[in-house]
Parts: sequence; structure tokens; C-alpha cells
Amino acid sequence: MDIPYVIDNISKRVIDDLHGKPISDSRISIAAASFSIYAFEALKNELESIEEMRFIFTSPTFIAEKVKKEKREFFIPKLNRERNLYGTDFEIKLRNKLSQKAIARECAEWIRKKVKFKSNSSQEKMGGFMHLENVEDSCVYLPFEEFTTTQLGIERGNNIYNTVNVMPSMMAEYYIKIFNEQWENDEKFKDVTSKVLEYIETVYQENAPEYIYFIALYNIFHEFLEDINEDVLPNERTGFKDSVIWSKLYNFQRDAALAIINKLEKYNGCILADSVGLGKTFTALSVIKYYENRNKSVLVLCPKKLNENWQTFRNNYDTNPVAADRLRYDVLFHTDLTRDRGESNGINLERLNWGNYDLIVIDESHNFRHGGNVDENEELGNEVRRPEGKPIRDEEFFDHWIRTSPEAYCNTTDKAVLSQVLNDYDQETPDFYRWRVEYTQAELSRLISEKTKDDFGDIIDLIPVERGKSGRICRLKIVGTKKTLTIGKELEIRRTLSDTHLYSSAFVVDRHFANEGDAVPSAFTIIGAGWGHGVGLCQIGAAVMGAKGYPYDKILLHYYRGAEIKKYYI
Repeated sequence: MDIPYVIDNISKRVIDDLHGKPISDSRISIAAASFSIYAFEALKNELESIEEMRFIFTSPTFIAEKVKKEKREFFIPKLNRERNLYGTDFEIKLRNKLSQKAIARECAEWIRKKVKFKSNSSQEKMGGFMHLENVEDSCVYLPFEEFTTTQLGIERGNNIYNTVNVMPSMMAEYYIKIFNEQWENDEKFKDVTSKVLEYIETVYQENAPEYIYFIALYNIFHEFLEDINEDVLPNERTGFKDSVIWSKLYNFQRDAALAIINKLEKYNGCILADSVGLGKTFTALSVIKYYENRNKSVLVLCPKKLNENWQTFRNNYDTNPVAADRLRYDVLFHTDLTRDRGESNGINLERLNWGNYDLIVIDESHNFRHGGNVDENEELGNEVRRPEGKPIRDEEFFDHWIRTSPEAYCNTTDKAVLSQVLNDYDQETPDFYRWRVEYTQAELSRLISEKTKDDFGDIIDLIPVERGKSGRICRLKIVGTKKTLTIGKELEIRRTLSDTHLYSSAFVVDRHFANEGDAVPSAFTIIGAGWGHGVGLCQIGAAVMGAKGYPYDKILLHYYRGAEIKKYYI
């Protein structure tokens, strides 16, 4: 071959070109980033008749590389290159044929007879190419970045084009000279043939489930284990394991506490995420105890509704199960972060030294987020707004708004006004503005099971996932001992939690426990606000505005902000 040509992998593919060459007794030298057993399968007939193949991984692959932590992202592409032995992402159709074991077995046998692998162990970059040499001629294919079915033109990759140049003997000699020089460089290029075989053999070996489980754990955590040192492990000399709170933890909670301390020391932060009812508060208290034993200052940020809970654990109350630990953390609320004056929980916020806290524990952190900018003139159903005029958004404000009885046009007990808009039987309902429903555990679990046609077991919690502008819950998570499910929209929620339907989905839930430390509530109280779906004009509010002398246009524009009232003649 004396004339170079280009393969576009569309009208002509690399694999077609190789099928047309006399490969028997050839020597093939490849420098590429990865090797796939499916490329071997595609060229199996030709490859089994070659004299030998030498393969260089152009980037570190199948070798133990120790790099600085800031360079740790290197391990992700390295791991992908090694996994490509079993097929790349673009060879998923081939992997789905379930022929992987047979192909791997044949490929391993061929490698033992014909192939040597080496890997570039340096951080120096190396281009990819494939050199083919036989008795009659030689040529080089480039670029040739990976020995996969994608590079051969069989599978479609994610490149706009996948062209390969085929160069004649004169150019081929130049590239094989480069290849030979690197192949003999034992300092930069390490033999990894045994490692490649070991990886391929795992595909067709039969492994016990326990072995697969432990291998998975190792691959997930081995880098973490290598990084462990005494600087980030909890110091047991602080005596935190002798505390009352530690003695009350289950083993899984103790493991979590130790892992939290490790991550706090290493990363200065950690998220404790666990299912409802598994004792996250006690785990957090054990971490607080560890740092307080080291004379560290601790702040707990929580919603106001959880204040009493956190105050109990730090005060000398007969209801405090860990009173002997004498915890001394401060308690403030999520909303206190936006205040620079006033008093909260006996703490003067204007004089508070926020920077003096060594550890901050945020309870209910899923509510601890920024809701984004909101237009002051944005419509909000029944015109419920913060004092500064912003629409309500966060769960803590909803909780306060629903539990109280703020002024609003529809907050009335005027029977004369109510008789204008309510049926006779509806006028007997005194609590349409604020209401409550109480259920025992048995009643609520039965009701939800009947309405959803599903068995949740005992109900552990009802958690708002999303609320609309008027405070109505659009999506509600039902957490049971057997099942967890998020339901919605608003009407489905109202029907699921009542024999008929709740007045509205603007509600909060109080859980009641028969005994301290119980994981499953014995009863629930649903405290709600409003009557209806909370969209458009409120009939009661409009009636009150009319009774107060507001004209019709003012009433309409109060509920439909930004609208215009025009006359149209038909």
C-alpha cells in the first residue's frame, strides 16, 4: 500500500478495511485508551490467526496510582477505562445479548497465547494509533483512540465524525519506531497483562453472593479507608463513649455518629439522612456531646415547633433522659439567621457572636433553604402575606400561619354575612377558617389503606413535600412502617385523609406518642386552614367585603390581581 486514504466509518468502516487485509501471521501494535472484548469478538477470525499483538494503554490503567487528593478526579476516567474491558456505554446492545461470558472466555484464551499489555504509568499524554505489519506490507491507522466496536465503526458513538486515516509503509515505519521505543521503556510503561486477564476472567467466573457484596463495598469505600488517619478519627480520650447518650444508641447510630465526626474533621460538614423514626436526634446529641467534651461551643438551629424538644435535652428536667450529660448547647431558630436585633430563646441577637460557634447542628435542614426572589405584587389567594408584604413560602411560616388566626376578610363569625353564601347545614360549621381533625393510629392507618388500596402498615408521619401559594399542600409524603408514598394533587390529599374530604389541604400535622422514645405515633392531629382549593375568589371573604361597603370592582380586583374589568358587547 503506497497511497494514504480516509475511512469515514459511514460508507466504509475500519472493520471492513481490516476484513479485506491479509492479517494472518501479522504483528499488530496498538496504542489506545481502552480495550473491549466486543472489539475482539468483531475481529475474532482475523485476530486468532495473527502472530502477536502488543497493546499500550495510553493513560494509566490497571496500575496503582497514588495522586494528591486535589487530583483525585483522575480515578474516575481511570476506572471507566478499566470497565471498558466488559463493553463501553455505546456497546450496551452487545452487552444485552447476554453473551458476555462466552466472549470473555474466548478473549482470555486468545490473550494468553497472543497478547501483551502495557500501561503508561506517567501523567504524560500519548496519542492513539494501530500499526499493522505483515510479510507483504505495513500500515498505520490513526487516530485510533480505543480498541472498541465504536472505533471500528460497528456502533455509533457520540462524536460528530469518526474518521480514521490509513497511512502507507513510509509513515507506518515512523509510528512503529515510536511504539517500539515506548514499549522498551520499563520506567514509564508497566506490564499489566496479568491484570487485564484477571479482570476478564471475573466475567465468566462464578462468584458467591457474599464475595460480590464485599467487592462492591470495597470499590465504593476503598479510597476512604486509605485516607483514614488519627487526625480525623474520633478521640476516645474525650470520654464521649462513657456518656449517657452513647449508652442509649443502637449500633447503627453509633456507626453513624463516628462517621459524622470523621467527616466533620475532614470536610467541615456532614449531612445525616435517615428514615423517619430511626433516632437522628439522638445520633446528633452524641456528636454534640463529643464536641462539648472537647470544650467546643455548639449551636442548634431548628424550626420553632421543635424548640421544646431540643430544650428538654439541655435542661435539668425530669423528662430529660440524658440530663446527666449536662449538655449546654444554644438553641436558635432558622428564621433568626435573617435577624440582627431582638431576642430569641433568651439570647440577644444584636450582641450574639455568631462566629464563636465551633459546631452548628441544623435540624429539619430540608426546610433550611432559600426560596428565591418573589414579586411583591404576586397573587396569593386570600391575600395572606408576611408583615413585610412577601408571599408566604417556607414551612415554618406556614406552620405559624395555620396554627394562628390572622386577620382576613374571611375570618368572620357574622351569621348575617355567612347566611348569604352558605347553605343552612353549612352554617352549622363554626370552624371553616381554622379547623382540626383528630385520628388514632388505628383510624388513620385504616383510612389511608382504604382510600389508597394499599397497606402502609402503621403511619409514622405525614410530610408536606410541596405547597402552593395559598399554603395548600400539593404533594404529601405518607410514611408508613411498610411503605412510603408521595400523593397529590390537592383533592386527592383531602380525600385520602378523610372519610369524605378535608376542608382544605392547607394543614400541619401534630404527632402524639404514648411513651417517650416510641418510634410510631399513637395518634395524629391535623390542624387546618380554610375551606376549598384556595384558588380565585373566596365567597365568604367577598361577602364580608360587600358588607363593609366595597364595590364589586374592588372586590374582584382584590382577588384577581392584575386583571382589568371591561365591557364587551356581543
